[in-house]
Amino acid sequence: PDPLLAQMVRRWNDEGRVPLIRFATPEMVLDRFLQQAAVVPDLSGEVRLVNAGHPPPLQVKGRKLTSWPRTGPLLGFPGVTHAVRTIPVAPGELLVITTDGLHEAQTEGRVLLGEERLAELIVTRRHDPPQRLADACVDLALEHTGGRLRDDALVVVARRC
Repeated sequence: PDPLLAQMVRRWNDEGRVPLIRFATPEMVLDRFLQQAAVVPDLSGEVRLVNAGHPPPLQVKGRKLTSWPRTGPLLGFPGVTHAVRTIPVAPGELLVITTDGLHEAQTEGRVLLGEERLAELIVTRRHDPPQRLADACVDLALEHTGGRLRDDALVVVARRC
């Protein structure tokens, strides 16, 4: 348990720090992302995470993909406590965290990209450098939609050395 991280997320929640962003700069999207998914890595190889509404983080161990469920509801409900999850990450493993704008990217006909296609790409390209893998995730969403995303598309890829 990490009481400081849990307190930080609860304070955001109680203060109503849940911006609704329709048109945003990258800084605004990053701010929104950080308000809903707080991640604290440490030198032990563990990541402490609070996920308040974004898609579950994905951990890649070889060809195995593990999805870590949310630790609480969306922000915006004062008094709600969000649990802190500790995820051990071994050398060489990946942790991929995204906003829902990727797997919810849709065609004009409203066909979603989906979590499975995104997960398949992540496992297939798991040996790529983190920036290249993040770019490939966004490129997949852009390809799926014909080059236009209607929602935020933020990807954080971390590989433990």
